Amino acid sequence: MHATRLAYNKKKINRDLKNEVGLMNITRKKLWIPGLLVLLLGVLAFVMLTGKSDIERIRSLGGVIEFKDLNPSLQVVGVFLAEKEIGDDDLRYIQNFPELQMLKLPGTAISDAGLPMLQKFSELNELVLNGTRISDDGLERLASLSNLSKLRLQRTKITGQKLSVLEPLKKLKELDISFTPVNDAGLAQLRNFKQLEVLLLNSNKNITDEGLSNLAGLNKVRMLGLSDMNISDQGLANIRGMSGLKILFLNSARLTDSGLDALRSFPDMEILYLNRTKVSDKCFTVLQDLKRLKWIELVETRVTEEAAAKFYASHPHIHIQLDEGRGD
Repeated sequence: MHATRLAYNKKKINRDLKNEVGLMNITRKKLWIPGLLVLLLGVLAFVMLTGKSDIERIRSLGGVIEFKDLNPSLQVVGVFLAEKEIGDDDLRYIQNFPELQMLKLPGTAISDAGLPMLQKFSELNELVLNGTRISDDGLERLASLSNLSKLRLQRTKITGQKLSVLEPLKKLKELDISFTPVNDAGLAQLRNFKQLEVLLLNSNKNITDEGLSNLAGLNKVRMLGLSDMNISDQGLANIRGMSGLKILFLNSARLTDSGLDALRSFPDMEILYLNRTKVSDKCFTVLQDLKRLKWIELVETRVTEEAAAKFYASHPHIHIQLDEGRGD
């Protein structure tokens, strides 16, 4: 009777075993779909609660959270943590944010051991590890971050010996390895980073004039930081090939008027820092040829106010700064 009733209700469905099984499957699907929805909603609720808990934990550590489109949702795209007590284990609190695009951890106790926990963030484009315990050995863990465009490694233990492991990062545009033990051999690892646009090497005392020749082929670099280094006139000459330069930091370099002729190789130069160098009034002979120059700093140099005023009179579009608090 049961089979006959089913056949009638289903408009002459065959009552053989095959179709009985098929009908049972149809019935089960009707029950299965709502069950799946309940399961998915449960998983979603768990994820949301977990994410909310992690957000609260990050905030309790003094962290700052950035949400997508500035909306207070659980779609976290940025995390900033800067307390020195924060270590590798604390990285577990960001694991539920797969869409993370920016991660800043300056001055924390993060080490090479914690870097594998960052490999899952395929959308990450900015990573700041300034002042952490990162060394050359940890760099390989960053090579899988294919969308990374900004990497800051100031005041770390990076020597540069393994910088080449980052070559697969074809979207990397900005690299900051200032205040590190990087030397000439380490700088040679950057020869193939043709896509770089910003390179900061400030206060790297182990880099010499000769080592700078490794950068000559990086003609897409528009900002270069060479302040507080052992760089002389020859070092400036060795980077003539960096024809795309627009901003150049040469503070405290051992530069003289004779070496400034190399600046003519940078026709797009807009901002130039020559503070605490040995340049004199003669520098304006070269500076007048930099047609796109907008800003020049000459604090604690041999440049006189008279010469600066004369140059400014004929180039009023250029800001000239001769001391820390005043510019013409």
